[in-house]
Amino acid sequence: MQECVRLHYLQKLLSLHNLVNTVRLHYLQKLLSLHNLVNTVRLHYLQKLLSLYNLVNTVRLHYLQKLLSLHNLVNTVRLHYLQKLLSLHNLVNTVRSPSRITKDTVSLMDVIITNKDSIGELAAVMDLGYLDHKAQIL
Repeated sequence: MQECVRLHYLQKLLSLHNLVNTVRLHYLQKLLSLHNLVNTVRLHYLQKLLSLYNLVNTVRLHYLQKLLSLHNLVNTVRLHYLQKLLSLHNLVNTVRSPSRITKDTVSLMDVIITNKDSIGELAAVMDLGYLDHKAQIL
């Protein structure tokens, strides 16, 4: 009889143990499901954030391209106006090559304007070893 009671007790204990394990498994599944939901929301949020970031960068790029286009147009009009003004007075800028060259920019910094009759050769630009300038030789 004692063995029957023990057996019955062990069966109940095993049944309770299985119930606890089932509850744990269910809890872990729910926790995993919640974790996956949180990760899905995070992924969706990050995708939206990346999409917004790309949109902002596209707008910035478009704005910069328009600004650069406008800047180039203004510089072209200025250059055309200067060339007309020099031509009107029979003058020429003898420096045609950039005199300042850096890794990011190329600039024609120095200008030598003279009348066309008084100069036989245009100025040459020569590197004399300065950091960012070249010399003009007339």
